[in-house]
Amino acid sequence: MIICCGEALIDFFPAKTETGENAFQPFNGGSIYNVAIALGRLGREVGYLGGISEDFFGQMLLEGLKASQVDLSFIVKSERATTLAFVQLTNGQPQYVFLDEMSAGRMLEMGQIPPIPDDT
Repeated sequence: MIICCGEALIDFFPAKTETGENAFQPFNGGSIYNVAIALGRLGREVGYLGGISEDFFGQMLLEGLKASQVDLSFIVKSERATTLAFVQLTNGQPQYVFLDEMSAGRMLEMGQIPPIPDDT
């Protein structure tokens, strides 16, 4: 099994409402989260290790992992908030603003991590 350990977050990309107002649309993201999703979709035995919030954004992240057949047994659930990233494109280049203070992923401690199997 491959275990992907790292950040899971919600990316907010610029969008327009039906009436043309500027808005942001949420998408599951985070580099390591995306790697776990891709490996799961390719049929690899993969797990995700990280802190995931119990808030509704955390539920979105968990649903994405489940849908891609990623093992959830290494996830540490937290009452802390999900990391949020707002993305703005300037001349085709992304610029990010992260809201990550005291988040579920950032505040994960070694003592919370479940045992890792020897065959991993």
